[in-house]
Amino acid sequence: MLKVLIVDDKEENLYLMQSLLEYNDFQTILAMNGDEALKILRDDIPDLIISDILMPVMDGFTLCRECKKDDRLKHIPFFFYTATYTDSRDEEYALNLGADRFILKPQEPDDFLQMINSYFEELKKRTTKPKEIVQIPETIVLKEYNEVLVRKIEDKMLQSEKAEKELRIYASRLENEIIERKKAEEEKKKLIEDLENLTISVKELSSARDLDSILKIVRESIHDLTGADGSAFIMRDGDFCFYADSDTIATQWIGQRVSLSNSIGGWAMLNKQPAISEDIYTDSRVYIDFYKSSAVKSLVMIPVNTQDPIGAIANYWVEEHIPSPVEIQLLQTLADSTFRAIENVRLYQELEKRVAERTLQLENTNKELEAFSYSISHDLRSPLRHINGFINIFLEQKSSQLTEEELGYLNIVTSSVAEMEKLIEALLSFSRLSRAELEKSQIDTTQILQQGLELFEEEIKTRGIEIKIDQLPDTFGDFQLMSQVWTNLISNAIKYSGKKEKAVIEIGSYAGNNENVFFIKDNGAGFNMKYVDKLFGVFQRLHNARDFEGTGIGLANINRIITRHGGRCWAEGEVDKGATFYFSLPIESIAK
Repeated sequence: MLKVLIVDDKEENLYLMQSLLEYNDFQTILAMNGDEALKILRDDIPDLIISDILMPVMDGFTLCRECKKDDRLKHIPFFFYTATYTDSRDEEYALNLGADRFILKPQEPDDFLQMINSYFEELKKRTTKPKEIVQIPETIVLKEYNEVLVRKIEDKMLQSEKAEKELRIYASRLENEIIERKKAEEEKKKLIEDLENLTISVKELSSARDLDSILKIVRESIHDLTGADGSAFIMRDGDFCFYADSDTIATQWIGQRVSLSNSIGGWAMLNKQPAISEDIYTDSRVYIDFYKSSAVKSLVMIPVNTQDPIGAIANYWVEEHIPSPVEIQLLQTLADSTFRAIENVRLYQELEKRVAERTLQLENTNKELEAFSYSISHDLRSPLRHINGFINIFLEQKSSQLTEEELGYLNIVTSSVAEMEKLIEALLSFSRLSRAELEKSQIDTTQILQQGLELFEEEIKTRGIEIKIDQLPDTFGDFQLMSQVWTNLISNAIKYSGKKEKAVIEIGSYAGNNENVFFIKDNGAGFNMKYVDKLFGVFQRLHNARDFEGTGIGLANINRIITRHGGRCWAEGEVDKGATFYFSLPIESIAK
């Protein structure tokens, strides 16, 4: 195993060289400079010395010279491995000192190993003899050494001068780049501020409900976006235009109509593009009389809606000013938002008008409903009371003279009158539901459900009905109306499961899409899903009245109550297997 002394002042170089050689079965010794290497060589003679040149304390050239002067060391092969001394004269000097190889960094590991192995193979075959050491006079060696050092210093100075020149160029470029970046950062910061201000203005415009509010928002926004000294709002009126608002021109001009062809604002509208005037006194498009009493020097007119302009936004500067493309774009965005705000105001006013008309219609309809309810209450109930009264009198006086069949007929009439009164009362109740104000509050659903069950407590115990109740979330609504919902649903479940030997009623809920869904399920008579659309209609019944009594209006009432709370109702069922009734309430309406 060959032993190699590696001399280099950089630890990372030593580590890499050591790793390479030891991996390839070389033994290594390490030294950080020439002086340290000589101390090692007193006790340990290697087969090869590989040395850097530029090192502190003692450089590679001096180490080589000292080795070649020493009889014990002069025959050790000496390789220079350098990245600093690359001139051909440096190589010539190194070989004159007695070096066997002069290798420039960097080398591929395989190539470097090949150089070492080739040298020793040739040495073994005697094709390469150990280099004869010719002792050169010390003065010549020092002279050549000084020449190498001077040349290296001169090279370094040239490199330094070149580097300094490049550094100055780089510094200049860097300075310009920093200036440009600062400028770009300032422009970016200004643009962000402008966009934030524009966003605020657009939001304010979207909520404006009259033209005066729009004009005020536009005035304030123009100053924030461009720093303009003044502004105006020009409206189009056919082939004319007029100043609807301005903080710059004389007040006597506000409202006065001018031909579109005789004003720069009209030019912007006719050409559907911004009009920029650096000097208004030399611009033929400007109606100069407007500005004689002002200090305006430059202006920009931005059309409101470039597709079909309805006006223009004016921006004024007292000193000569040319707005940037970014400012023009920001102003055009403001103008487009202004157009949409004006259209929204028009739509809003039209909507208000329609709402007022619709409200009046509803008020009239409600009055008609009240009149109808009064008619039902008095005009229909009165004949029924008369019929019922006369039958009772007749029965008191003549019942003993009547046959069983005749008495049966009269009882049928009496029952029909009673049923008719129930229907009238149910219809009135249904009508009142649409007019009554909702008095909403937080509702404990479990509590309101228990109150409903208590009304049927005796029947539940007598029939042994099994009631299953899941945990139910609180709701937000009208307590009385929601009590009516639960009472009706419980009543239906108990009624329609009446023919079951073992009746089971399940009550629960689940969270839907932004809503809570409640359900009540029974194992009773059920219904045919073919007729499910009729369930929630007024006086709609899917079962024979002889089997299950009722007015046919309970589910209609439930549907109206839930609809007024912003929810919905639906049902599922199967004949003789039971039914499930659902209703939902919006989650956002639940009090937290």
